[in-house]
Amino acid sequence: MNQLSGTIKVIGETTQYGPTFQKREFVVTTQDKFPQDIKLELYQDDCGILDDYSVGNVITASYNLKGNEYKGKYYVNLQAWKLEEPQGESESAAPAAEKPAPKKRGRPRKNPEPQIETTEDLAEDVEELADAPF
Repeated sequence: MNQLSGTIKVIGETTQYGPTFQKREFVVTTQDKFPQDIKLELYQDDCGILDDYSVGNVITASYNLKGNEYKGKYYVNLQAWKLEEPQGESESAAPAAEKPAPKKRGRPRKNPEPQIETTEDLAEDVEELADAPF
């Protein structure tokens, strides 16, 4: 199952092709570092799914990848079949200052070893371990 999350940018009208086929297109802008505008399509009875959403809504779309050949040319379509609000939507409405920093690519930096503060006298524990087998 393929999924795509983002903000609805464009919602097209339902278009009828002949007496038995209809299609509705919409565009979702991803929320990646470099946002992409991705066009998805709804077919037949699924066209009404978009009626519950409007431009600017954040959604997660489940879709199938469809490919075909027509007169020597190849086409790819993303056929959506389910739209929903992403889990934890209330968290995304939090101010940016409260959001965790995005993960960075590359080699992680070494963190300094944590300092252990203790007020106990550990010398007593060392004497008990003096005859330990390790």
